[in-house]
Amino acid sequence: FAVRIPAGKQAADAIATKHGFINKGQIGALDDYYLFQHHHVSKRSLRSSGKHQKALNAESAVEWMQQQHEKV
Repeated sequence: FAVRIPAGKQAADAIATKHGFINKGQIGALDDYYLFQHHHVSKRSLRSSGKHQKALNAESAVEWMQQQHEKV
């Protein structure tokens, strides 16, 4: 999941932990954008994970998120 959290790395880490994700760190040179990985969702999954998307979207600190998945 690519996630934008302007509140910074500590907030990103807390949100990731709260929902069972691992914050893999900032995405390149994009300030406030982080890569989250969840062990129940395979990398570049063919299916969207509505449960995980809903959890992240419910967080007020998350301004934007998108699950990365393979195009079919």
